[in-house]
Amino acid sequence: MSTVESYQREFLEARPALPTAPAGLREDAWKNFAAKGFPTTKLEDWKYTSLKDVAAASFGHRHGASPAGQDDVSLPAGHVLLFVDGGFVAPKADRPDSFGLASLAEALAKSPERVQQIIATVGAVGAVERSSLVSLNTAFLATGALIDVPADTVVAEPIHLVYVASQAGTATHRQVRNLIAIGRNSRATVVEHYLGQGDSSYWTNSATDIALADGAKLAHHKIQREAASAVSERVESDAVSGSVLSEVRDAILELPEGPRE
Repeated sequence: MSTVESYQREFLEARPALPTAPAGLREDAWKNFAAKGFPTTKLEDWKYTSLKDVAAASFGHRHGASPAGQDDVSLPAGHVLLFVDGGFVAPKADRPDSFGLASLAEALAKSPERVQQIIATVGAVGAVERSSLVSLNTAFLATGALIDVPADTVVAEPIHLVYVASQAGTATHRQVRNLIAIGRNSRATVVEHYLGQGDSSYWTNSATDIALADGAKLAHHKIQREAASAVSERVESDAVSGSVLSEVRDAILELPEGPRE
């Protein structure tokens, strides 16, 4: 069985349990991945990065929290969303009143039009057409977060998105999608954490869509403390992480270097 056929089988098996997405989004994304497959070193953007081992490995899809994994996680101070083995773990603290903070599954269920609006705003649909990894991520759209800060709002405490892999001995792939929208003249700090426990074997394919309005400022950090057997690919194509600034004035996106272990 080829790599694409293997992922197709998983996609068809997982499809009924995945959250409802905007019409055609998953299907169009899957068709693009099926046509292109994994990127190779023949492509300019991947000339120095080979994904041959990832494509050849058998990573299964898993969507659902593992109760055993969350007890060993030390959570940072601030606004926190915790995900364990692809499943959302409800936060112990109340959700903030001044801005929107939800898991992607919650957002797709309660406000799919807002999810579609953010994806369209940052040009992620175009990124799906150009990048097979963004396509694969979009096809499995489920794990991730929506951060929606309205205009003229300062979020004083950092927002932490914590993703934990805890399943020892089980080779899995995680398709993580974060949508961040910062309104006019608003300020926020977002920290993405990718953590692996023990001998977890997994592949993380994450994409973050950022929409900044006029005068908005976002400090965006990523911290990786992965398991030794993990493989991580951060999908940061220009259409996903860069062109969000092309249509706004005086917006600032800060990308400080975070630790990678």
